[in-house]
Amino acid sequence: MLIVTASQQQLADEEKNRLYKPALLRVSAKENLKTGELRDLNLLNFETLQPVWDETEFNEMVRKGTQVWADVPDNWLEDLRSGRG
Repeated sequence: MLIVTASQQQLADEEKNRLYKPALLRVSAKENLKTGELRDLNLLNFETLQPVWDETEFNEMVRKGTQVWADVPDNWLEDLRSGRG
């Protein structure tokens, strides 16, 4: 869970009550370059989640992944876990 700073006006301007509910947010933050820790998170706006399925894009990603992993044996993970790989 992240705590994000927002003004009362930002929350009052929303049509729906979004307090204490999961939400997709656009925020600004400062990041520690060594640890990756975020701090000083500020709400920019609420986003509307609009999941989209693009069959063509999915098939292209599968094609690229298949090419890149073509020379990797099917049992590579089992070998790695067993210490043989």
